[in-house]
Amino acid sequence: MAMVNLVFGRFITVITDYTTGISSAAGFRSDVSKLAYGYSTLFTLAAYRITRNIRYLYLKAGLSQEIAFFDAGIGGSIAMQATSNGKLIQAGISEKLGLVVQGLACFIAAFILAFVTQWKLTLICCCIAPATLLVMGISSTMEASIEGKILRIHADGGSFAESILSSARNVQAFDLRKRLVRDFDKYLQEAHKLGNKKNVILGCLFSAEYFIIFAGVGLCFWQAIRMIATGEVEKPGDVFMSVETPFPGTLHTTNRNQCFDVGHRRFF
Repeated sequence: MAMVNLVFGRFITVITDYTTGISSAAGFRSDVSKLAYGYSTLFTLAAYRITRNIRYLYLKAGLSQEIAFFDAGIGGSIAMQATSNGKLIQAGISEKLGLVVQGLACFIAAFILAFVTQWKLTLICCCIAPATLLVMGISSTMEASIEGKILRIHADGGSFAESILSSARNVQAFDLRKRLVRDFDKYLQEAHKLGNKKNVILGCLFSAEYFIIFAGVGLCFWQAIRMIATGEVEKPGDVFMSVETPFPGTLHTTNRNQCFDVGHRRFF
């Protein structure tokens, strides 16, 4: 937490020096690059440390189970689950968490600026974000359910491979290598079939998302033309500010979905 305050304090100093004229444009860009590098490095380092601790605790809890737990094979391969789940958590915490913060800040700032410029047109744009989030929530839930099934299949396949490696002499003695490879390939084929279903979900997600965004922008421009014709809007630049400013902010909501998807996967 102290490191976060250090970086944030440095950020405030850089912004203040540039606005008061103490720092030049070149110096400002240099400071921004340093702070951006620091933020990405700290996020990645924190993700590595958190993932390492989670894997350690997971392995410790797995080795604390009774012998009957491993004979039943309920949990699949502990090593496979620790690796797969650790990668998901690390991917959600490292750079994607920073993108979530960046997207949320862009979303709020865009709508504040648009409301100040022309609040009536911005109210029309407000319908875009809830509809987009609803579509992303539904698709993320379905994708997370499939991803959870894939992780369980990979865990079972890893457990199967570990049992084979533990009795490698018997496999070689009875010439069971080809048969066991075919059995292991069944796990991979099943996971591959489930993975193909995600392509359909992602296709529906992006098509529906961009349809909502462009339909909302088209509706805003149609209403803006009517308001210009009636004299309610005097400056065409206000239309651009009110309509196009929330547009990138809405697109940045997709970045938030990348981090939330990790939580959905672990839930399912």
